[in-house]
Amino acid sequence: MKRNTKGTVFFGGSREYGAYIPKLKEMAAQNDEVEELDIPLYEVEELMYNTNGAFYIGRDCAMYRGSVNTRPYTNSILNSFPTEAIRQRDENSMYFIYQSDSGFYLYLFFSEENGDPDWDGLNTPIGYPIVIQKMLSYEDFAGVQVGDGVEKLREIDPVIEIYESMFFDHFTWNTYAAEHHRKNNNPISSVHYLKDGLLKIEYDIVDDTQLVVENIIFNENYDLTNLYGETYNYRILPQDLPEA
Repeated sequence: MKRNTKGTVFFGGSREYGAYIPKLKEMAAQNDEVEELDIPLYEVEELMYNTNGAFYIGRDCAMYRGSVNTRPYTNSILNSFPTEAIRQRDENSMYFIYQSDSGFYLYLFFSEENGDPDWDGLNTPIGYPIVIQKMLSYEDFAGVQVGDGVEKLREIDPVIEIYESMFFDHFTWNTYAAEHHRKNNNPISSVHYLKDGLLKIEYDIVDDTQLVVENIIFNENYDLTNLYGETYNYRILPQDLPEA
């Protein structure tokens, strides 16, 4: 299956710093009047796993501050994954939308106020990429407790399979990696966008192979704080969410 980019305007290729930003804003403004955006369809392996560094499922973009070669850039995202599904959420923020051939939706977030001293404005995404397969509520996770294995979460939310594959097959994280991330105030986590708020589940890795719930954070306003203590909002407009 080939990626579906029919009708997509390619504008991420300019070498000039930030040269694509006006076009990006123009496209987002045009979509203000569009209720149902034209969301491009990609193969799940390509969109979720083999992104060539355009973005990383399961990683907060803030962890790449101070680095150059490994951090996500907006122009790289647009080069590798063109999309016209760009929603201006307010005057300072927007998100891109994608869909995989297996039914997962992906959202990448951007803000004029991204807190990054090296890459201002919309030149780099913020926060975690959000993956949604179906709309759940916080009540669906009521039985999950600290100390539980990830198998309990697999029964609740299909996006866990994406995170597990990223953590173990692609990042090859182990017990040492979990401890390292925790010490850097950036614990290994999955983020779940729910009907009634944003849920972040933090994990330890036991015996190098087992994800175990270490902390549960829920915010009904869809806010999440990164490792630098900056809080960003992840709210997605109702018309851009999968059907409940």
